[in-house]
Amino acid sequence: MSTIALGSYAISNNGKKGLVVEISGGKAKLLLSDNTKLHYSLSSLRPMGPVAKLVEYNYAQYLVTPKDTIVSVCTGRIMKWNDSHKERSAILSLAHSI
Repeated sequence: MSTIALGSYAISNNGKKGLVVEISGGKAKLLLSDNTKLHYSLSSLRPMGPVAKLVEYNYAQYLVTPKDTIVSVCTGRIMKWNDSHKERSAILSLAHSI
C-alpha cells in the first residue's frame, strides 16, 4: 500500500487532486492543477500515481513531474522557465537520470 509522501499525487475526501509539495505536523499541502494550494490532514488523503522525482540543484530542492513540470519545494510554486532556460535544462537532466 502506498503512503503520502513529498512528490506523490493524492486525492482528498472531497475529490480534490494534487501534488504533495509539503508535509508538516500531520498535514499535507496539495498543489492543485490551477496553482491553488490547499492543506489537508494526511488521514483524509489517498495516494494515486505517478510520483514526481525529487531533485537537488544549486542547494535547492525541486519536484519534477512525469510531464516535466518543475515545482520548487521551498516555495511550492511551479517554475515557469522557458524551455531553453539553463536551470530548467539542468534540473530536467538530473530528474531524467534517476
